Amino acid sequence: MNLPVLDVAIGISFVYLLLSLICTTVNEMIAGRLNTRAKFLDKGITRLLGGDEEFKKLLYKHPLIRSLAQSDSCICPSYIPSDKFATALLDLISGKGKSLSDFAALRDGLKVIPGEHIQAVMTAILDRSPNDAAKVRECVEQWFVEIMDRVAGWYKRNAQVNAIILACIIT
Repeated sequence: MNLPVLDVAIGISFVYLLLSLICTTVNEMIAGRLNTRAKFLDKGITRLLGGDEEFKKLLYKHPLIRSLAQSDSCICPSYIPSDKFATALLDLISGKGKSLSDFAALRDGLKVIPGEHIQAVMTAILDRSPNDAAKVRECVEQWFVEIMDRVAGWYKRNAQVNAIILACIIT
């Protein structure tokens, strides 16, 4: 059976598939070269911390976070797991050498750390989960995950716009 319409449909499908793969690959290569994921993560962390650059630098210097960066010259990693973020944040607030379940150290640390936004958020979290270290950690992780969901949306929209631009150029 000779069906030219079917041959054309299959041919167009393969060309479409090839062009979409090229666009996706080029888009990811550009995003990797420009460190786009890390930039969006940095923007999300800035938003999460209420724009406090000083505290953000302290967070990025924490060994748990610094070890996730691609190199020593690259400060911000492209991904931070929520458990590592929560541990680093609680460690910075409570102070070095203190237990992450020491609520007195956490409350005292909140008075010392810079940034009213982070103080207000952490005070609310501590008030919501009195004397339950697991609940505090869970709340911090949930807070981080919610912000990172927004960051993922920002990145996705950016990637879609870039993909459309690349598709127009490539086709």
